[in-house]
Amino acid sequence: LLPGGHLMLAAGGRTPSRGVALIINKRHRKKLKGWRAVSERFLWADLAWKGRTCRILVVYMPTMGHPEDEVDLLYEQITAAVQGKDAVFILGDFNAVIGRREAMDGMLWHGGFSLEEERNARGRKLATWTSSMDFILANTLFMKEAHRTATHVRGRFARVIDYIMVKRARWVKIVDCEVEDDFAINSDHRLLACTLIIAGSSSQQSPQSLRRMQRKENKKTLKHWKPVNEDQYCEEVEWLSLIHI
Repeated sequence: LLPGGHLMLAAGGRTPSRGVALIINKRHRKKLKGWRAVSERFLWADLAWKGRTCRILVVYMPTMGHPEDEVDLLYEQITAAVQGKDAVFILGDFNAVIGRREAMDGMLWHGGFSLEEERNARGRKLATWTSSMDFILANTLFMKEAHRTATHVRGRFARVIDYIMVKRARWVKIVDCEVEDDFAINSDHRLLACTLIIAGSSSQQSPQSLRRMQRKENKKTLKHWKPVNEDQYCEEVEWLSLIHI
């Protein structure tokens, strides 16, 4: 237990290049149903939430200096942990630059917004896994200023390599995702925060009321967004309709 009664689940951490942790607020400690440290780079925890079992994964992918075999093994372990689960949230440093949405990406997993233009090799691997496993990169859903987007800053260089990923489901709504740049964590990585609305498993909302709620949230998302042209506006409106299905 941490000071204040909060619970920390951790694995590794004996060296700076390895180690993951998840802190559960003391109000939600009793919701923990189980957890497992798969390795020094990956752990998962199951929490009971509104009649559902939500699985949270914390991941620390190897840096570019490590062999690809290590990266592939970690993706295999993550895949095994999320298969058959419909309430999954992945948090972590993927050491991958996803860049802007590319022509072949479609509109279901990448929101279109990113700090970088180009995608690197690790980013392509992350893109393939994310789209095939039906996850959404929450970072890419909202247009933010650079200081609210960059998750890793070293000197003059800023990039996005940390992500929050959400399994696509009708009962999960991603309201916001941005960097909290005024929160000091003594690291060149910066705190990434995501706001979600999770409906209970016994929700009696009709399809019509869900669609009304989706349209309302879509309008909020587009309120401060200025499209480059009409085609981009139509594309984003279509994507916003799909992303909440």
